[in-house]
Amino acid sequence: FTLSILFTPHFNLSILFTSHLNLSILFTSHFNLSIFFTSHLNLSILFTPHLNLFIFFTPHLNLSILFTPHLNLSILFTPHLNLFIFFTPHLNLSILFTPHLNLSI
Repeated sequence: FTLSILFTPHFNLSILFTSHLNLSILFTSHFNLSIFFTSHLNLSILFTPHLNLFIFFTPHLNLSILFTPHLNLSILFTPHLNLFIFFTPHLNLSILFTPHLNLSI
C-alpha cells in the first residue's frame, strides 16, 4: 500500500491492519493520523504545521518529520523504530515499549 497526500488543508486519517505501508504527506496544514497494527511502515511528513500522530503496534517503523512546528507524537509497542525529526519547535513526544530506537531530533 502506497499513499501520498499533498496540499490538503485539513485531513483526518486512520489506518488499521496494513502489512506494508509507504505514506508521504506534504503541505497539509492540520493533520490527525492514527495507525494501528501495520507491520512495516515508512512514513514521511513535510511542511505540516499542526500534526497529531498516534502509532500503535507497528513492529518496523521508519518515520521522518520535517518542518512541523507543532507536533504531538505518540508511539506505542514499536520494537524497531527509526525516527528523524527536524525543525519542530513545539514537540510532545511519547515513546513506549520500543527496545530498538534510533532517534534524531
